[in-house]
Amino acid sequence: MVCILAETEKSGTPVPFPAVVLFSNMLKRPRRTKAKTKKRRIAYFDHAATTPLDPRVLAAMKPHFLDGFGNPANLYALGRSAKYAILGAREKIDAALNCGPQEFIFTGSATESDNIALQGIARANKDFGNKIIISNVEHKGILAVTEHLAKEGFEIVELPVGPDALVRPVDLERALDEKTILVSITSADSETGSLQPIPELASIIKAWRAAHASALPYFHTDASQAATYADLNVETLGVDLMTLSAHKIHGPKGVGGLYARRGVRVAPIIFGGGQQGRLRSGTENVPGIVGFGEAMALAQKERAREAARVKKLRDRLEKGIMKNIPKVLLNGHPTKRLPNFFNVSILDIEGEAMLLYLDEKGILVNTGSACNSESLEPSAVLVALGRPYEFVHGSIRFTLGKSTTKDEVDHVLKELPGIVRVLRRVSPLNLNLDQSASVSQPKAFVGGQTPHFLRKKK
Repeated sequence: MVCILAETEKSGTPVPFPAVVLFSNMLKRPRRTKAKTKKRRIAYFDHAATTPLDPRVLAAMKPHFLDGFGNPANLYALGRSAKYAILGAREKIDAALNCGPQEFIFTGSATESDNIALQGIARANKDFGNKIIISNVEHKGILAVTEHLAKEGFEIVELPVGPDALVRPVDLERALDEKTILVSITSADSETGSLQPIPELASIIKAWRAAHASALPYFHTDASQAATYADLNVETLGVDLMTLSAHKIHGPKGVGGLYARRGVRVAPIIFGGGQQGRLRSGTENVPGIVGFGEAMALAQKERAREAARVKKLRDRLEKGIMKNIPKVLLNGHPTKRLPNFFNVSILDIEGEAMLLYLDEKGILVNTGSACNSESLEPSAVLVALGRPYEFVHGSIRFTLGKSTTKDEVDHVLKELPGIVRVLRRVSPLNLNLDQSASVSQPKAFVGGQTPHFLRKKK
């Protein structure tokens, strides 16, 4: 059990206090009082998880919840109006991607788009091969699908990344063979934001196809995380399929999309009314699609200006933490990453405790110590970089966005050093920055318990 130092009222002397008790008290519902409470200050540094809806996007969506509620499949005026709204959104996204008409379909999420891309390509092309190549820093939306496809007899090859989180093009070149039907490499991973060399990888795939007079393998990338700040021109990138998500670009949740180049053989995984060229049946989410289109148009219009602004704030945050907190290590590539990403391991503490302390100060971040509240497993991405488990468990991910201000960055720099000092006082660890192996011994953890990531799963 992790312990936290609390000060006694009389002496002010720090004494151990069980974190589980402290944090359970944090979660208790406060008593209702008649007096008005001051609005809590929130500094949101988790834009990689989701982004707040842009008010301009909401304004574009509103009419389609009310008077414009028609089904786009209907021929009467209300249905035609809904259909035209979808066409308008599609035109905005086509312009951002530089893709042709009918090459983009709307889905319910990036996860669904990944499923269509991987399962659809696998099943439509299984007579030509069974090999799929991915990286070992992919999102669960990719990893879960490939795990399922492996059970169906497909061969899944994971390309390793180096300590800089990047795939080496030479590794892809060596992995390609006549059985390969699909390569799927993320544009930017969701932990470090490191940008993969997508155009270079695409060139390798195209050269292989030309040399073997084949249309395969196809090249897919999940660009959900990169869409706000990276170039999405599919001709420049050289991809055949690309996944996107509205809620990562200040659009609504519950709507995603998949670009599929004309001529790519992909089988549907949802069957029904035959909407969207029979590739994704189901009545379209008109308000969500309109919001997606508006969010994409705004993101492209403001990309250069916003990228420069947020990078300046990110660099201020990074320099302040590196200067004022000892024993910290940057995770991911130092320069080839999204301008709003900063992932750092702060040694000798656990990320969950740091996250909860920051939350008490109104600072919302994420940790690679556990990818979500339902799992205690450390981030697979950070483990793939070769980091010791103890480094991963002390990692914090800051992702900035449109709403981030200099005052919020300075608020973090003011509060974080003190939180780290408190947590290190009770930590059983004393790691070195040049340490390459995990401690991985029960004696390194409070209470002499084997850490959860070493316990045998039932």
